[in-house]
Amino acid sequence: MKQILDLKPERVIPGHYLGKSSENTSSVTFTRDYIAKFEEAAKQSKNSAELIAAMKKDYPNFKNTSDLEMGAQVMKGERSWP
Repeated sequence: MKQILDLKPERVIPGHYLGKSSENTSSVTFTRDYIAKFEEAAKQSKNSAELIAAMKKDYPNFKNTSDLEMGAQVMKGERSWP
């Protein structure tokens, strides 16, 4: 994410997006911040349920919860990743 932001792009077109994209760096900044928050919440959570709850508390309007659930399970060792 840092490398993308360092390039100072005029337009960013996300590959996976629900809704209308602003096509600026806000999606990159959001993703960077979301990943940082996820990693911090993972350190403080005992299991995927706690991790999911922490992320939903901080991002109540985030719609892609199936990816959150899978990612939390993988991060906490409750599910394998290919």
